[in-house]
Amino acid sequence: MTRNRTIYSLLPLALILLIGYDLYMTHQIFSAHNNKMWQELLSGFGRMDTETIFSRLRAAWSELETGGRFALIATYLFSFLFFMALAVLFFRQLSVTGHLGRLKEELDKRKNEVAKLQKELSMHIYTDPLTGIPNGNALKKRVERPDHDIEFLVHTDIDAFHEINELYGDNTGDELLQQLADLLKTHFNKPHFDLYRLRSDEFVIASTKGLNRIELDHELSLLVSVVNNHRFVAGSDSFHIAVRAGASMERDNLLATVGMALKCAKKSYRNYCIYAPQHDLTEQYRSNLSWIRQIKRALEEDRVILHYQPIVRVSDNSINAYECLVRIVDNDGTIHYPVEFLELAKRSKIYFDITMRVLDQAFASFHDHPGHFSINLSYDDIANGNIMGFIIEKVRRFPEPHRIHFEILECDKIKNYETVRRFTDKVRRMGCSISLDDFGSGYSNFEHILKLDLDMLKIDGSLIKNILTDQNSRLIVETIIRFAQKLDLDTCVEFVSDKATYDLLKSMEVTYMQGFYLSKPKPYH
Repeated sequence: MTRNRTIYSLLPLALILLIGYDLYMTHQIFSAHNNKMWQELLSGFGRMDTETIFSRLRAAWSELETGGRFALIATYLFSFLFFMALAVLFFRQLSVTGHLGRLKEELDKRKNEVAKLQKELSMHIYTDPLTGIPNGNALKKRVERPDHDIEFLVHTDIDAFHEINELYGDNTGDELLQQLADLLKTHFNKPHFDLYRLRSDEFVIASTKGLNRIELDHELSLLVSVVNNHRFVAGSDSFHIAVRAGASMERDNLLATVGMALKCAKKSYRNYCIYAPQHDLTEQYRSNLSWIRQIKRALEEDRVILHYQPIVRVSDNSINAYECLVRIVDNDGTIHYPVEFLELAKRSKIYFDITMRVLDQAFASFHDHPGHFSINLSYDDIANGNIMGFIIEKVRRFPEPHRIHFEILECDKIKNYETVRRFTDKVRRMGCSISLDDFGSGYSNFEHILKLDLDMLKIDGSLIKNILTDQNSRLIVETIIRFAQKLDLDTCVEFVSDKATYDLLKSMEVTYMQGFYLSKPKPYH
C-alpha cells in the first residue's frame, strides 16, 4: 500500500516533466533550427509585393517538409496533447479514487453504527429491562427451535401481586420483582438452569437436565418453600409473598402445557402442579364457547333477568332498598348466577350488553314503585362513554333520583380515579347516592374512600362468612365500622346467613344488613 502511494505521488511530476519537454522541443524547432529561415522570410517583408511574399512562404513550408521538421513538430504537438489528456485522466482518477475512499470510510462507519443498533435492538427485544434477564421473546425463540435443548419448564406467578402494586405503588412492586429475580437466580445457580421473566410477576425456569416426575415434584416443593419463606424488603416495608408454580416435561409443547399446569395450580389452590393430559383445557374452551352462545341467546330471548334482595335497616328492621342482581334463566327454568357467566362475558365483549339490560330493567321496575334500588357498576362500566350517557339519561328521566343508589365494585381495579369521581359527582348532584362494594377484600385501599365522595361502605361478604369463628375477621369488621363512623359513612354487611351473625353485627352498630337470613333474592312482583 505504501509503495503504491509513492508511485501515485511521483506520477504527476513525471507528467509535468514530459509536457514541459514537449513544449521545449517544439520551441527549439521553431527557434534554434529555423532562426535564419524566418529572418530571411521576414526581412524586407514590408517592401515586397504580394507575389514575392507567397513565394517566400512556399519556400519556407518546403524547407520544413524537406528537413522533416514539420513531421517532428506534429509529433511533439501530438505527444503534448496525449500527455495533457493523460494528465487530465490521471487527476480525475485521483479525484474519483479519493471520493471512493471517503465513501468507503463512510460506509464502514454506517455499517458499524447499524451493527451497534442491531445489537441494542436485540437487547431490547430479548432482555427484560427491569431485571436484566432474558424475557418471554427469548424463551419463545429458544423453545420454537426444532432442536431445542430444554427438558422441562417451571412457570411461577405471585398471588395477588396487583394488590401489592395498588397498596404500595409500582416502585415497591418493581423492587420486589427485582429481589425475586435475584432470589431465583441464586436458587437456580446451576449450569443447566436458565431464568426468564415472562410478563409482570411471572417467571419461567428452563432446564436442560431431565428429571423424573418425583425429582421434579421435589424441585417444585423446594422452590415454593424458598420463595414463600423469604422476607422481601422494600423501603421501610417488608413482605412475605406467595407463589404458585406449574411445570411441564412435554418437550413438543412446553409453553402451552406449562401454562395449563399453572392454571391448574391456581384453580385447585395448590402450591404447584405438574402437567398431565387431564389438565388440557381444550374441553374448557369448548365449554366457554358454548356459554358465550348461551349468553347471546339469553339476551336475544329476554332471558337475562333481575332478582332483587332487600337491604334492611338495622335500627327498625325496615327495608331501605333492593339490590338488583343479574341472572340468566334457561328455557327449563334453571337459574344461572353471575359467578357462572359474568367474567366470561367480560372477556367476550358482551358484558356491556348485559349492563345495558340490567339498567333498563332496574329503572323500568322502580319507575312506578316507591322503593329505593341499588345497581352494581364496575370501573369498566363507568369508563365506557355509552354506558355513562345511558345512565345519565335514565337518571334525568327518573321521577325521583334520590331513590337510586349506585354500588362501585372495588374488586374491579380502578385505573383512573378522576373518571370515577366525575361520574359520582354528577349523579350525586342529580340526587343519587354512592357506595363502595366489597370493601375489606384483599389489600383494600383506604385511598378509595378519600378520593371518592361516598355515602356508604359495603363490607365484603368473605369477612362475614367466618365472623363467628375467626377473631381476625371480627376485628377487621369492627375496625371498618368504626372507621366509617368517624367519616360519617353508613355501613352495610352482606351474607348474613343466621341469627347469631345478625345479633353480633347488630351489636357492632352496623347500619344495614342483607343476606339469606333476612331474605333471598327474588324476582320482581
